[in-house]
Amino acid sequence: PQVAQAATLAKYDTVVNDIGDALVVINFEGKGEINVPLPLDVSNPEVRGALFVDAENGIDVLMGPTGKASVSYETSLLTAKSNGTWVFDLDLSAWVDKQVTLLLPPSAEISSTTPRATIEQLSDSKKVQWSLDVYARKASVNYALKAEAEKPKPAIISPILLGILAIIFIGIITLAY
Repeated sequence: PQVAQAATLAKYDTVVNDIGDALVVINFEGKGEINVPLPLDVSNPEVRGALFVDAENGIDVLMGPTGKASVSYETSLLTAKSNGTWVFDLDLSAWVDKQVTLLLPPSAEISSTTPRATIEQLSDSKKVQWSLDVYARKASVNYALKAEAEKPKPAIISPILLGILAIIFIGIITLAY
């Protein structure tokens, strides 16, 4: 069933560390109810300024009389890594305008964002921002961490070179005796 939406703005602030764990804080303005999708590993979100009940995909938040509420949680399920590339995917509340700010480690090399976002290098992080309308349901970023990409690969000694070194070593041992 569709939840009645009356909140007018959702501000998402998310910080992701270099192992992919995230802290998410969402501040809502408005009144009424709003559905907040949550990752499966979030069992006890912190909600202030509102009442909430569990929903199929997260929680339904009933805004309090102040017209302001916040939801915060920690999760490791907003990111996934494959072949050195990280993917950040954040499901968003529908039927509300959204301002989304994501802080990634400063060494993050961003290859793409969906939808298109603004990117800014800060001294302690890489900042990604979206201003999204009521229809946007997801914000995504593909990135790699520069430190990971620049780690030297272990040297592999070719079998031929290893054979030549073995012959030289045996020759030195033979000449020594």
